[in-house]
Amino acid sequence: MKLPKATELDSDQQSILDAPLTSNLFVSGPPGCGKTVIALYRALAAKNSNQQCQMIMYTNVLTRYTSGGEGQAIPTSTMNSWLTKWWKSGKMGVVPKLESTPNSPYKKPDFQTMQVYMFKERVISSAMNWGHLVIDEGQDFPPIFYNLLNTVTHRLTEQDEEPPVMTILADENQRITTENSTLEDIRNALKYSNPSHRKLHKNYRNTKRIAQFTNHFSVGLETGTGSPVSTRDGEMPRIVTTNKLNDSVQRIVRYANNHPDHQIGIFVITQKLCKSLYNRLEPKLGGRVQASLGGGWRVEDKFKPENLDFDSGDKITILCFASIKGLEFDAVFLPELHHLNPDMGSEDEFKMKMFVACSRAREFLELHYQHDDPKTQSASRWLPSRESGIAQWDSGESPGSSKTRQF
Repeated sequence: MKLPKATELDSDQQSILDAPLTSNLFVSGPPGCGKTVIALYRALAAKNSNQQCQMIMYTNVLTRYTSGGEGQAIPTSTMNSWLTKWWKSGKMGVVPKLESTPNSPYKKPDFQTMQVYMFKERVISSAMNWGHLVIDEGQDFPPIFYNLLNTVTHRLTEQDEEPPVMTILADENQRITTENSTLEDIRNALKYSNPSHRKLHKNYRNTKRIAQFTNHFSVGLETGTGSPVSTRDGEMPRIVTTNKLNDSVQRIVRYANNHPDHQIGIFVITQKLCKSLYNRLEPKLGGRVQASLGGGWRVEDKFKPENLDFDSGDKITILCFASIKGLEFDAVFLPELHHLNPDMGSEDEFKMKMFVACSRAREFLELHYQHDDPKTQSASRWLPSRESGIAQWDSGESPGSSKTRQF
């Protein structure tokens, strides 16, 4: 990830960077406002001031995305990875875990028990002072995680130790997990730490039309998409009805061939679909295509997040929805949206997934769904209507048959 020059930041961003590194800071703002840029700059400033600094993020993919360029100088990890090392450094042993669910072998940290341990310990180790902790995409961590950090800050301060510092960046519209926090949750959980709250409002990522389209999926929370600073309207986002997956493949291949210098993101709901698209696109587009199925020993090396290349300007990256937070691409394709139906649960859940996905696109956005399946709820009923004026609806005809195509 290439950072803009500090002189290119706006006055609101600059004022956040100028905030004392010894004070807790809570930054909220819409997609594209520069939260991750601020996180990296804040972490670099802490490191250059000889503070012990750690940056934690929600996914391995986002950790990989920010690890290039200036980000290489900053220790970055997921919350689980950091939590394991931090807990052990304080001689607290192994992180207590909850029982796994029937659908997943993953055991979540038992923050409740960790809290109890913090209160039971007569004196907690000074090694538990994390120095300066920068938390990006903070809305994706549960409130009890912040309760734990708040308790540790309180205990260390009672022991007359230098209090640890937190910089937290969040947007409550961008929640795609079931365990997450609103801005109010974070503020309430950190009452003792009492971070100063700063807000960003400008959207530096999306064209006006993509921002308008993305706002259709806002669920009325605090940040929305912000005000796009781009003076370009750009192309109108497209909604395309397809008959089969190969229709999506053809459209993506055509766009990629016509835009060889564009970074393209393709977001899907399942790992099976991620692999299927990779296997169909890679023979046609060669080394430009990459995909991630997340971590784990069962995942093939070529599908592990640590092997993703975000520094090349021409990559076509296929990801599951759960891994797209904090990323951005010149063009975004959302194929097979009917696969969202079994997972939607509610209109708000569907909209939050779509808000995050659509706001990743800088210049071009295209959604694909197959004709409505009468056995499932239709995703199309929650998409902008044909009369909305914020999307271009295309039939399922092949890309080559349309004379009005612009790419």
